Amino acid sequence: MATKRANGEGSIVKNIRNGVQIGWRASISIGRDEKGKLIRKQFTGKTQKEVKEKLDIYRTKMLLGSIVSADKITFEDWFYT
Repeated sequence: MATKRANGEGSIVKNIRNGVQIGWRASISIGRDEKGKLIRKQFTGKTQKEVKEKLDIYRTKMLLGSIVSADKITFEDWFYT
């Protein structure tokens, strides 16, 4: 039986269309909008390993602060930081 992932780890599933596996998809929750709806970032790839690497890179960038949060930022604010 599969074990549950911890909060913030994301999920990796098979990407199936018309009964045929076309690759893998990973998604991670990055926050909530002003109405409380969950905001997710998704990654796709041909192999599970490729998708896991993309997810790990994104999660690392989030922890280091190089990815802007889900809040909107103006170009001017971004340019002067």
